[in-house]
Amino acid sequence: MNTLITAHEIELELLRQEKAEQRELNQSSEHDDAVIDQYRLIHRALKQSDIPALPSNFAFRVAQQVQDFEERAQFENISMRMTMIVLVLAGLFFAAPAMIEALQKISATLTLPWPMLWATILALAFAGILDQASSRYLLRQR
Repeated sequence: MNTLITAHEIELELLRQEKAEQRELNQSSEHDDAVIDQYRLIHRALKQSDIPALPSNFAFRVAQQVQDFEERAQFENISMRMTMIVLVLAGLFFAAPAMIEALQKISATLTLPWPMLWATILALAFAGILDQASSRYLLRQR
């Protein structure tokens, strides 16, 4: 259940926290409000626990971990691409005989300019390869 907290409620909670902190510092034994007692427990726990300091090279180590993670992702991307290539080649190996037979039947019944269609397909594939190569080259130059 989401309820909106008003400014008055926020101010009341801050006053309770201050009151609990003052009672804890004065080591008062008053127990008139359960919320204040809870804040006193929290304040006591925070004062008693040792919060470890960050090492001097903490930022460098975190940055190194991020960089290492990015390099591992590059290996994963390469292995995924290789897997996709193997899957495509295996699919072509198993589907090629049926595709060739179907294309021969279609070409026997249709009189299309097949050499022109194949030339167009090859030109489009070559243009796509050039586009991919140039975009990768530009990414590496940045």
